[in-house]
Amino acid sequence: MISSPNQVRRIQQLPVMATPFVGRQTELEELHELLTQPRIRLITILGAGGIGKTRLALEAAQRHRALFADGLSLVTLSMPTTADELALLIAETLDFQTQTGDLPPAQQVLEFIKSRSLLLVVENAEYLAEAAMFVGTLVDTAPGVKLLATSRQKLNLSAESLFPLGGMDLPADDSGTDVFASGCVHLFMDSALRVRPSFELSPADQTAVVHICQLAQGMPLAIVLAASWLPLLSPTEIAREMQKNLDILQTDWRDVPERQRSVRAVFDASWRLLEANEQRGLLRLAVFAHGFTRDAAEQVAGADLRMMMNLFNKSLVQRLVSTGRYELHELLRQYALERLRQADDEHAVYATHSQYFLNLAAGLTAQITGQGQLDALDRIEADFENLRAAWLWAVEHDELETVARALDSLFWYGMMRSRYAALEAIFAPTLAMLAGRLTGSAGTLRAQIEVRMCWMRRWREGAPLNPLIVDELEALLGSLPAASVDRVLGLILLGDALDATASDPDRAEQALAEAYALATHLRDEFYAAWVLHFQARHAGRRAGVEQSLTLGRRAVELRRGRGDLIGACYSLYNVSIDLLLLGQADASITVATEQLELSRKVRECSSILMAQITLGLHGLLDARFEEARLFTEASARLAADLNHPLGIAWTNLIRGLLRWFDGDFDGAFELLSESVDLATHDTVRFFLDWGFTLIERPGAELQAQRVRSLSYAVRIGARGAQRLCLPAWARAAAAMGNDQTAAALLGLAEGAGGWLGSWLDLTGLPAQLERRMGAEVFDRAAVQAAGADMGSVAAALLTAADGGSGGAVLTDRIRQANEQLIEPLSERELEVIRYIATGLSNREIADQLVVELSTVKKHLTHIYGKLEVLNRAQAILRAQQLGLV
Repeated sequence: MISSPNQVRRIQQLPVMATPFVGRQTELEELHELLTQPRIRLITILGAGGIGKTRLALEAAQRHRALFADGLSLVTLSMPTTADELALLIAETLDFQTQTGDLPPAQQVLEFIKSRSLLLVVENAEYLAEAAMFVGTLVDTAPGVKLLATSRQKLNLSAESLFPLGGMDLPADDSGTDVFASGCVHLFMDSALRVRPSFELSPADQTAVVHICQLAQGMPLAIVLAASWLPLLSPTEIAREMQKNLDILQTDWRDVPERQRSVRAVFDASWRLLEANEQRGLLRLAVFAHGFTRDAAEQVAGADLRMMMNLFNKSLVQRLVSTGRYELHELLRQYALERLRQADDEHAVYATHSQYFLNLAAGLTAQITGQGQLDALDRIEADFENLRAAWLWAVEHDELETVARALDSLFWYGMMRSRYAALEAIFAPTLAMLAGRLTGSAGTLRAQIEVRMCWMRRWREGAPLNPLIVDELEALLGSLPAASVDRVLGLILLGDALDATASDPDRAEQALAEAYALATHLRDEFYAAWVLHFQARHAGRRAGVEQSLTLGRRAVELRRGRGDLIGACYSLYNVSIDLLLLGQADASITVATEQLELSRKVRECSSILMAQITLGLHGLLDARFEEARLFTEASARLAADLNHPLGIAWTNLIRGLLRWFDGDFDGAFELLSESVDLATHDTVRFFLDWGFTLIERPGAELQAQRVRSLSYAVRIGARGAQRLCLPAWARAAAAMGNDQTAAALLGLAEGAGGWLGSWLDLTGLPAQLERRMGAEVFDRAAVQAAGADMGSVAAALLTAADGGSGGAVLTDRIRQANEQLIEPLSERELEVIRYIATGLSNREIADQLVVELSTVKKHLTHIYGKLEVLNRAQAILRAQQLGLV
């Protein structure tokens, strides 16, 4: 006989938790929506073992007890369960006595509860495969009963509403108070204080705790077990152990079910639920680092769609809705990799993985360098960790030809996404493994990597000033394939180094011309555009900024036409700087703004950095100081994040000048001084010298900085840059009593930018000149000079500085330095070394001195001997060290 309804009391069969519930507020709100909808009567919280399904279900049930007149009940399963066995468990929790007779227990329980208002929480519902039809019938016949199940796999019932559960929310980073808003960190701290009440979170501990939460990927069980080690280990030590030993995550707490005393036990339970083919598939999926696509799963692991669905339904594979990719929980992956190492096909699985991803990268090269660039870069980015693992495995197993085919794709991804450290983490161990192998495919691959590492250093740090780099590049070229893009890269770098160090400008031009011819022969517009990019810089130094601008615009158009939008960003930067130097501020701002917008679109961080720097510089020059400050502070943060020396040099320079205009003169000088060793690019060196002349800290170097900055502006034919230099020369002239010259220079400087008015106010130069000359005379001198030829005036200033009183300080310093030599240079030899340092070729020096080319070569031979050097590059470096230039 079945008990009548009035024999049932209100049920409250949920356990009382000994610890507070932490986090999961979003999940509780989403469960509330499901629990309060009458049509939804079966909810399965689906997730891996240890992910916190049961704790969440119990908390949600307690918060909704008022909705169920007949109460709440918990049924816990520990083994496969039939319908009658489930019915008996439900009856026990409801204090309902089934009767022996014709009706089976399942039918009796259905009859008993069909009119009840109950919430049944069913824990470990993965054991309900044999009782699934009973659960479906219960849901259909008992409209007032809801089932809230926790399971590692779906019940596969039509009435089932799935609630996938992942890890707890992770902190965005390891800094700031936002860390404590993370459910993971909150749970760790709550657990930590139970095992070590005196525990306090130091900054170092905070970083380690965030790392622990990341390694656990928000798995509550793993976090609690990790915290249990605090009486013995520091958070940093716990994190280190987690990375190498899954068994750190276990405990001997007696009141914890055995299946939850370790993460390994949790995974063992899930493993036993798998069919043999699913176990094989799971092991192979473990080779993927940071996720995988469906195609990769099938090609590498042999996991077809049905297997993927089975593993997903058993909470072993997770699908990331935002990306459409799949992943294993990292601790589960670690568990599966341990088992894979014991399998017979481990080597074959890794070989297939390596070949798949390196072939993928090789196939994306054309897209990365042209049309489809962004999609290809995103594809590489999504699988970068897989590619890194595939690359290193292939190098270790001597699959070097496959590696070489993927090289360009991986390299340009790293450059275009500013992943310099990530590239170094691949290239450095590769070179270590190839050390000593100088011939064959190993020697070629080593040279191909080394030339790209040189490129990466050049890109981050600016043009090389150390002449020794020329010899290194010459040697490297001999190891690169003759008709290859690798050689194009090497020739570009060689031309750039010869140009930047003024070692041999003629040879620099030849190297770049050879690079362009080779890129054209290879029909590679991507590399041809790169040659144009560097030819523009070389032309700026030799033929003037107008020629640089012409070549830069050609590079922009070629890159746009090919679809190389990121390359177009780089060339737009050069164009914007050339326009700035020419004094075409509005056009420069337009191009820099275009560069910034395009850089943000393509997510190229180093180009974003340089565009912001250009706009910050314009803000400074236009006296829009607040705008300049915003751009420059953003640039300073980005330069630091990227570890970008050239960007740091620029931002220190602009920030220093902003400080000077704010009245912080000492702070300005300190910031500019910090840029001296970092300023390896000729344009930033010009602005640095110019900046020092503006803030005018007394010293022998001041006149040299005035001369260097104006000489550079004259040499490249940059009228705008020349105009920027004139106010400092006017101040120097006034200090020497040449008031007429000072007034004239100020008149010619009109139009240099809004900064000039602020600078004149701070220096008081106009008022000083008006007092000494009279306002009318001062104004007349300024007006009359306004129509003078800029180039002629600049040349006259430099001539006077070299031979007149204005150059006395510089001449004395050089003479004193020269006298320290065992055999001092002659006056003519000093003249030749100064011309060499400005980048002139032997022929150009001969023209300047009106002598034969052979005479210049004789002077060079004498200079090399006296300075104890072997070539022009070493001579320049030695002369700079001695203070001769």
